Amino acid sequence: MYRKTILRIIVVALTILFSLSALSGCSSKQLSSKNTKTITITDFSGTEIKVKQPVQKIVSMYGLATQTLFLMGEGDEVFGSTKMAVNDAFIKLAYPDVSKKMKLVTSPNGSNVEEIAKINPDLVIAAFWNSEQIKKQLGDLKIPIITLNMETPENYIKSIEILSKILNDEQRVRSIIDYYDENMQKILDKTNTIKNKPKVMLVEYSMRSKALKVPGKEYFQNTIINMAGGESVSNTLPGGWNVVNVEQAAKWDPDIIITVSYSLKYTSEDLKKTIMNDIAWKNIRAVKSGKVYAMPNDGESWDYPAPKWILGLYWMAKTIHPEIFGNLSVKEEAANFYKKFYNLDIDKIKIVGDLN
Repeated sequence: MYRKTILRIIVVALTILFSLSALSGCSSKQLSSKNTKTITITDFSGTEIKVKQPVQKIVSMYGLATQTLFLMGEGDEVFGSTKMAVNDAFIKLAYPDVSKKMKLVTSPNGSNVEEIAKINPDLVIAAFWNSEQIKKQLGDLKIPIITLNMETPENYIKSIEILSKILNDEQRVRSIIDYYDENMQKILDKTNTIKNKPKVMLVEYSMRSKALKVPGKEYFQNTIINMAGGESVSNTLPGGWNVVNVEQAAKWDPDIIITVSYSLKYTSEDLKKTIMNDIAWKNIRAVKSGKVYAMPNDGESWDYPAPKWILGLYWMAKTIHPEIFGNLSVKEEAANFYKKFYNLDIDKIKIVGDLN
């Protein structure tokens, strides 16, 4: 009799526990359902896109956006991206665990539809220059696709604002936007009144085409040269990167040459040494005066519209106008940046180029 009574008590207790568990699960789902909402975002194509929140899985087909999501502290949500982002040495340093789960989702034809379908993201981010192609390729997946344009300082900040709304993180991200606005203005306050701007040639060595290239008028590099108080010699060339030779460089005869590289296999320092030691360049003004400088690269070069462009602006301002920015410590600004946004000490980061 005693055992039967104990068994009945146990059965009743278990029944109550299971009931409470079921109720708890139900209320949790109801709560989740209540917290789920849909927002409407107008992207850079002018399209209104409906996005369900919370966004927990992102595929970014725009490498610049991927790098910026990590700046915003939202790297955990990125499950797929481009070759540039997947191979990004700085992301691997700052977020080793996150970078391992980020899959390559591009292909020679554009999007790796099968890989993206496996990820089943809540959102896809596309660049303005290939968003229509991506929309066609991914149309059957019924995933919202946001088009961004990060190719000017103003559009870069606007893109951060759009991403912060999507990720419901506007208040925290406001400090990032304020940082860029305030530090950009610090430079412009001193360079806007400069009348005699030195001629600056920014040049990269393309590992793919095995040629020297300079940025055309549409590219970000010319914008920050101008903001830093210089005049880009290539700012009237068409489109993006243009192949250039030493004969053209001699015609421009720049006061300053800035070397950049997007590969750590052949760095901006390597290109600087090549130019300085090449007899064909010896009579160009910048080479004769020793004003050839290697753009810093920490795994991401500081000259293009990724998070470090603000450091690149500081560096260019000091490089082009040391007489105005003599008291500016670019290394100190970089150290503050790394600590503020990535919680990294600068001595843990390998920076290639003329940081000092």
